Amino acid sequence: MSKKKLAWCKLNRHKTVEDYWKKVIYSEECKVEIGMDNRVLVWRRLGEEWTPPCLNPGPWTRLGLMIWGCITYEGVGTITVVTGNTNVSKYIEVVDNFVWPVIARYFPGDNYKYQDDNAPVHRANSVKIHMQQNQLHGMEWPAQSPDFNIIENMCHKLNLNCKNRHIILQQRLKWRQPFVTFDKYTIRIYKKTL
Repeated sequence: MSKKKLAWCKLNRHKTVEDYWKKVIYSEECKVEIGMDNRVLVWRRLGEEWTPPCLNPGPWTRLGLMIWGCITYEGVGTITVVTGNTNVSKYIEVVDNFVWPVIARYFPGDNYKYQDDNAPVHRANSVKIHMQQNQLHGMEWPAQSPDFNIIENMCHKLNLNCKNRHIILQQRLKWRQPFVTFDKYTIRIYKKTL
């Protein structure tokens, strides 16, 4: 564990779910890959292993959706598809359009902390200035710490759910379905592990 991670753990070790962690909005970007699950079961007879029906050609190109989502102690916040690469202006747009509704819904008294994973785009000067000007209460978070972030578990489950449902990239309106399976009780179980 790095010195920064250890220092962060020591600083936050006495914070409880009730007093602190239930006020955190956890956010994450993750890529959901379509059709990349190579686990295929084929029933074949002896000598058929190289016949075309028994071979999985696999996708020639990777298809996927980049999504951004957030969760709170009370449940799933918002989730959206991010087209193209996430840059500073796109991240500011996501924050403006999708974080504020979560704050209004779950934190009407302005008592919250917004968590992101310290990706370079999140730490750009223009993002910091925008967050300060709009009074978005960010929290200190050690960089490259997916093991501390409970939403990482949600992204993993989302990826599995998408593969299980065989989501087609062109039908982008269906991307909301897999995330609905995360109720606030599942999220609270993950928060208790902090």
